[in-house]
Amino acid sequence: MKKVLLCTIFIVIITLISCDSKSEVENYYEFTGTWKVIEYQYLDERFDQYKEEEGRYIGKEFIFTNDKINILNQEKKNISYRLKVVNKDYILAEEYNLTMDSYLKEGETKDVISIVDNNQIISEFFIDSNNEMILLYKSILFKLNKISDSVDIKKLNNDTGNDEDGVLHEDKEGVMLGIKIPRKLNEDGTYSNDIYKTIWISHEDSEIKNIYIKDDIIFPRMTGIFKMRVNTSYVNDKYIEQFQVAHVESNYPEKRVRSKHVNKSK
Repeated sequence: MKKVLLCTIFIVIITLISCDSKSEVENYYEFTGTWKVIEYQYLDERFDQYKEEEGRYIGKEFIFTNDKINILNQEKKNISYRLKVVNKDYILAEEYNLTMDSYLKEGETKDVISIVDNNQIISEFFIDSNNEMILLYKSILFKLNKISDSVDIKKLNNDTGNDEDGVLHEDKEGVMLGIKIPRKLNEDGTYSNDIYKTIWISHEDSEIKNIYIKDDIIFPRMTGIFKMRVNTSYVNDKYIEQFQVAHVESNYPEKRVRSKHVNKSK
């Protein structure tokens, strides 16, 4: 009886260890190493002055380790990675209306990984094929090709200079305004719907910088970005407005991930 009990306990322990190991392995992805820029696209019209310099970033090497990155010779330490499984409606950059629609078909999903520094997302990427990565960094969309699973630690620690000339810095400070455009009387005697929009006015050193206008009311909270939409209906000769508030990324839960590659210097 004791032998049977011990065998049962042993099997249960092995099963639990196997489950834990499987769960841990699923949190590991092959993204660390050295990547080279093969294509890039400016997303902001303010980059027009740099478009004549074709190929300025082609061949640049980006380095990713489990706690450091080097992008355009800008090193970030103590970073972390967060993964979410998204569909084609996921918004990569709302100010540029960039979604995953260009990369996914209806019903398909993709693992998108956020690079987090000081609790702020500084970049997002996904693996497009075995050795290709699509990386959104500030206002540039990069296509990268993996050239090595390892990184040159000496290069990572000693890189000087700055290849960020022409890279737009994010508009982190500003004022967000919610506006309502009143409905108008149509020619047939009915009224149009009220229109709600959000205006983001960024500023730096007491000067107004970039201004963005987005549909619906968008507002930040400690738990993330929320969007309020208004549905209007006409019932019993009355206009009724119903307000719906939803977390912008509520359908994309995150989990922390690391690469399963061991980073070794060349």
